[in-house]
Amino acid sequence: MIVRLLCAITLSLISFVALADVNGEDDRKYQIAKSAWLSGQDDLGTLRQFSALASSGNLAAQLTLGLVERQPHTYFHALKDLDHKKRRRLTHKYDGRFGKSWLKAIASQHPLAALLSQNDIQDYPAYATALADAGQLEMAYGAANMPLNMDNDDVTTLRLLSHPKLLPITKASIFAYAEMIEGALRRTDWVTDTEASEARANALRDIMNELPPLEFKDRILTTQFGEHIRITDLSVAKNVVRMRGAALLHHPDLLPLTDILKDVCPNDTEYHMGVLYHLTRGVELRLKLVSPLEPMITTDEWLRSNRFRGDLLRSFPSIGPRLELYSSLSRCFTLAVEAEH
Repeated sequence: MIVRLLCAITLSLISFVALADVNGEDDRKYQIAKSAWLSGQDDLGTLRQFSALASSGNLAAQLTLGLVERQPHTYFHALKDLDHKKRRRLTHKYDGRFGKSWLKAIASQHPLAALLSQNDIQDYPAYATALADAGQLEMAYGAANMPLNMDNDDVTTLRLLSHPKLLPITKASIFAYAEMIEGALRRTDWVTDTEASEARANALRDIMNELPPLEFKDRILTTQFGEHIRITDLSVAKNVVRMRGAALLHHPDLLPLTDILKDVCPNDTEYHMGVLYHLTRGVELRLKLVSPLEPMITTDEWLRSNRFRGDLLRSFPSIGPRLELYSSLSRCFTLAVEAEH
């Protein structure tokens, strides 16, 4: 009961204080470590700086390491030659043999740490909203989809995906989904419970009416139902994939990725952009352009930094079937991913 009450308090407070200044953030040593991290030059040395600060009680360093720990692609490449114990000593609070997650260690001191330490989620809508408020957009996106995945409640999911911080990423998909499902629900020859279908269709229409109109540039991001290409067909649908990629290369929200892709795949860049878009279904691709360490390192800071390229490429798989799929369709991009890992 006490744990659930604490979770409820955390969810109610997160939007007010998660983005506020964190104790220790103005410390000169923390700022030096942060600048070194953004440079991407010596991640092992920078993690040692953060670890020393965290051990001395700097809350900003503790929260930063807690966020780093949740994103292995940001640090594992720098620690892979260390043994397990040494790795954990750098990313965890020393607490016996295995150490303790910094997020759990400081859960009582900062609501974002408490939020990210929760395991037993009772209220996914509140959880998704709190995560979005805190800038944890990838987790917020996953939590927002839980009502649909668990209860087939697409109306609640679409409303959660309409959160102001998620909307720039999700709006195109919201419209594509809502328009498709609304049209199907109004086909009376397809449904048995016409009253319930009408109510659901009206709710979907209300969501679309409440949102800003879909701009032309965002139509590029929308994959209509009839345009869906199965992954197994991408290799033989090159012209369609290339046309989509050519349009995406000019989308203002994808320019950071465009610059990298033009460098690693200078030949037929349009096709390779189209491949990435279809393999990630668009939303996943745009979520990769959000700083993995928000709010301690903002997306604007990250996108302008020298570390952005490495973090982005390492966010793609380096082993397994997904890598094989990328490799079969975009060998130049796969080579760039493997080089960063």
